[in-house]
Amino acid sequence: MNYEKSYKCVCGYEWVSEGHSLCDVHCPKCQRVTVQHDYKVTRATVAELFNCPNCGEHRLEEVMENVTVASQLVQVREDGDIDYGEQTNEDGDVVRFQCVNCGQFVRDGAGKLIT
Repeated sequence: MNYEKSYKCVCGYEWVSEGHSLCDVHCPKCQRVTVQHDYKVTRATVAELFNCPNCGEHRLEEVMENVTVASQLVQVREDGDIDYGEQTNEDGDVVRFQCVNCGQFVRDGAGKLIT
C-alpha cells in the first residue's frame, strides 16, 4: 500500500511525501526526527483493501449495466462453442462490487452498497 503523508516539524516546516511505510522521518529543513501527523492511501491492491466477510476471498469484480461490450472471436469450434480473446467495454454504470468467489456484495460501514 502506498500512502501520501503530511508532516509538520516542530521548527514549523511542513511537507507532503509519498511512500510505502508509516514510520518517523527526518525534517528536510532542520533534520530533527519528525512524526507524521496525517496520511491517506494513494494506491493499494485489492488484496490489501478487501477481505470478503462471507468467504475470506480477496478478489473483487465489478458488476455494470448499460454497457457495450465487444469481444474478439478467436475460434469457433465445430460444436458451436466459441473461444474469445480481448474484450473492450464502453460506457455503462457500476451497479455494485462483489466477491468473485461467493458473490457477496461490498457494502460500506452503514450497510449501503458501494458503487
